Amino acid sequence: MKQEKVVFIADFYKDIVAGGAELYTDVIFEELKDSCEIIKITSNETNKKFLKKYNKCLFVISNFILLGEDCKKYICDNMRYVIIEHDHKYLRNNNPVHYKKCLAPPDEIQNMEFYQKAVAVFCQSKLHCEIIYKNTLLKNLINLGGNLWSKEHISILSKYIDSQKSPLCAILESVNKNKGMIKAIDYCRNTSQQFRLIPSLDYEIFIKTLSSFKKLVFFPLWIESFSRLAIEAKILGCELVTNGR
Repeated sequence: MKQEKVVFIADFYKDIVAGGAELYTDVIFEELKDSCEIIKITSNETNKKFLKKYNKCLFVISNFILLGEDCKKYICDNMRYVIIEHDHKYLRNNNPVHYKKCLAPPDEIQNMEFYQKAVAVFCQSKLHCEIIYKNTLLKNLINLGGNLWSKEHISILSKYIDSQKSPLCAILESVNKNKGMIKAIDYCRNTSQQFRLIPSLDYEIFIKTLSSFKKLVFFPLWIESFSRLAIEAKILGCELVTNGR
């Protein structure tokens, strides 16, 4: 018997955007569906009427950039909730690398009450947790030390672990400048290494393609809270050439 209703709020879900945060959330749904009744809503659809209807439930807040300030305030004052932090939404620009030693000035900090009143703020890696603490001094941070993959994606990764490798370098082809494609291309050209851009398409096609390269060159321009791409490359036996982010 399902004992508790759990309400999820996120900017997007996997059926709209298949990014790392959305894939992560989808795995949580699969893990909880047999023991909890899951109610999900997007941030921009959330309003006080909805919050009041479910104010006795546990709320799980994922990405919340599109969540209204009035809703954040109501949640702070009335709800039992946890935050699964996927990046750095306590910063106005969401990217701590813009500041010396990743420490932002006080006027760049935001959403502090929202974080402080959460039962817990879940971080994804030691680096992620350390940077958040440095900037916020939050006492409710919990380092999960990992990410989540679906059983289907684990099966696909297992299928291509022993793939033969070409000597070429793989570089993620992405319009997101924070993924550092241009930096990676410059690195390969400056070190006279041949490379190929690989687009992020269907998951199995992408993993099969990545598994055929000796190296992944990846120079993100932001702090990766927990890089699924880097971990997948290592699982597939690719050498990882990257920076400290």
